[in-house]
Amino acid sequence: MKTASYYLRLSVEYEEAAAQAADRFSRHQFLTLANSYLTLARSAEFLSRPQLLRAHRQQKET
Repeated sequence: MKTASYYLRLSVEYEEAAAQAADRFSRHQFLTLANSYLTLARSAEFLSRPQLLRAHRQQKET
């Protein structure tokens, strides 16, 4: 399983690519990818902490 830091690195790389992109469409694509990797990083961090996962499941049941 990929770690949160791996996805954060990818997110930063795509944000940097967006800053260097020549046109609006490319910037938008790079920022969308950066946001997706940031979401994956958050998910990986969440799943790596079993106590948070248990608390979330208990909260959903009530």
